[in-house]
Amino acid sequence: MTLKRRLTAFGIAVAGLAAGIGALAAEHSLHQYPPPFPRPGAVKVLENDRVVVWDVTWPKGARGPVHEHYRDAVIVTLTGGTVEKFPLHGKSSIVAYKSGSVIFAPKGVIHSEEGISAVPPAGGHFAARMRAAQPRKPNPSSRPFV
Repeated sequence: MTLKRRLTAFGIAVAGLAAGIGALAAEHSLHQYPPPFPRPGAVKVLENDRVVVWDVTWPKGARGPVHEHYRDAVIVTLTGGTVEKFPLHGKSSIVAYKSGSVIFAPKGVIHSEEGISAVPPAGGHFAARMRAAQPRKPNPSSRPFV
């Protein structure tokens, strides 16, 4: 093999390696902060290929770590209370959760939270796992509407 071919092959290999490292870095840079769970005050109740459900409590004075919500989520409040939310940038806000309330939380939120009420709010945190829709097989025992 001539020197010119060796240098060309070496250049191609270096370019491929650089592209691979760049793709790997891009994949890992999507999430700069840890996910919201697991953490103290949160217990995993259910996990399957479609959803992860956490039973979460925000104790008074216990500020959780800064985290990023990787998935869309629905929060169902079981015990009402007040939480202070600290966004990554900007001012904190106080949120009063009422028992039985349901809130949609979009993915991409980066913040920390601290319970500030005497009775700690508690609820279920349902995070959807997005995946390609699978076609459903027809049920032969069901009849079409007539």
